[in-house]
Amino acid sequence: EKEKEILDLAASCGFKEGEDGLYMDDDDRIYELVCINVQKFQNLCDVFYSESFKNIKIYNSPSYRTSIRFNEDTDLLEFDFSIDGIDKDSLPQIFASLKRKKKYYRLPDGSFIPLKSEELDNVSDMIESLNIKEDSLKKKVINLPVFRAMYMDDKLNELGSVHIERSKSFSKVVSNIKEPENMEFDVPESLKPIMRGYQVTGFKWLRTLAAYRLGGILADDMGLGKTLQAISFILSVKDSVRIPSIVICPTSLIYNWESEIKKFAPSLKTLIISGNKSERENMMRRINDADVAITSYPLIRRDIISYKNIRFGYCFLDEAQYIKNPNSINAKSVKAINAQGYFALTGTPIENNLTELWSIFDFLMPGYLLSHKKFLEKFERPIMNGNKDALTDLNSHIKPFILRRLKRDVLKELPPKIESVVTAELTDAQKIIYLAYLQNIKGEIQKEIQTRGFEKSQIMILAGLTRLRQI
Repeated sequence: EKEKEILDLAASCGFKEGEDGLYMDDDDRIYELVCINVQKFQNLCDVFYSESFKNIKIYNSPSYRTSIRFNEDTDLLEFDFSIDGIDKDSLPQIFASLKRKKKYYRLPDGSFIPLKSEELDNVSDMIESLNIKEDSLKKKVINLPVFRAMYMDDKLNELGSVHIERSKSFSKVVSNIKEPENMEFDVPESLKPIMRGYQVTGFKWLRTLAAYRLGGILADDMGLGKTLQAISFILSVKDSVRIPSIVICPTSLIYNWESEIKKFAPSLKTLIISGNKSERENMMRRINDADVAITSYPLIRRDIISYKNIRFGYCFLDEAQYIKNPNSINAKSVKAINAQGYFALTGTPIENNLTELWSIFDFLMPGYLLSHKKFLEKFERPIMNGNKDALTDLNSHIKPFILRRLKRDVLKELPPKIESVVTAELTDAQKIIYLAYLQNIKGEIQKEIQTRGFEKSQIMILAGLTRLRQI
């Protein structure tokens, strides 16, 4: 009866009959035997183990270790992950098994590592979010762009009992970007009496990102001085960069940028690239004599081939929502500009959908928010379907690289209302239409005055002036 009970247990555990006795060749059954069923046999009889069976280990409480460093020579992060006692060559298969929802992974020596671990799940999520290929886990060190530093720091804090080693250089990068107001970047002397506290913070934020070759979106509310903060940055790096920076903006703002630079940083040499094709080509030949080149989105589309061999210090997009469609000629053109660093100014980085945000980041730091296809799969579609985890994860990615202050946040620092006069040049086509309409309306108004008198002609005069302003 005892023997039958033992044989029944063996059968239920998955043992099969062979020529030399009972055997088991299914990994799932072996795992259950080692973890659970051996104890059942011990309750029924004496159990003797072979040496090979004794050597099967179950890593029930493995120690996970990760380290992250910032290499100041290469400007790259150096990431490493390991499991104590486990060869690094097995890591890709371990994480592949985890993705397949396996309970365990069997190591080459026959031992098992259980995969039901919150820490291991968190590490797997982080690796996937960082776009690290599983085969890279075999390497002693995995190199990552420095723009991953802040996201990694947030994720490392969520890893629970994983042993984490952060180098001082890595912690310094994270601290500097999260707290730019503590950085020792001096505002140009001529602007110190003018710039307000929050604008100085914006200036230091731009300088800090530039120091690590990162880009960002200055998304302050309208009227808080995004242009001034950008000008202060360009002025402060003028002597160290020694090549011109470029500002790309809507046509109506070209002369406003020139006016603001002359007002706040008259020592900066500006070059407006506008006019007809030959005039623009002549201006481009003189581009290296300038500190700041200013052009518009419509013109950058036409001239992008001419910019191919020009290297800029920094590229600023004003009203960056103009590149919200990643498939537009605007977006493709500005992304072809060759510069040391890239920044975007806009009070509305998102108007309709998250792809608009992706397009701006694709200009600032290509690849940071993955490819557009992966961005749609990982973030945009889940968020549109109400996935709060995806929203939180996206926020962790973008937060360090968007600086936005609203008027209510800095109300005490704002001056009385300021009126600015913006000068905009008419295009050749607009001039022709304007002059033709002007000539026509003058004749009509003169006839109206002669017929009805000045007092009764004022509505027509006002209508004519309004139409001229619309042109």
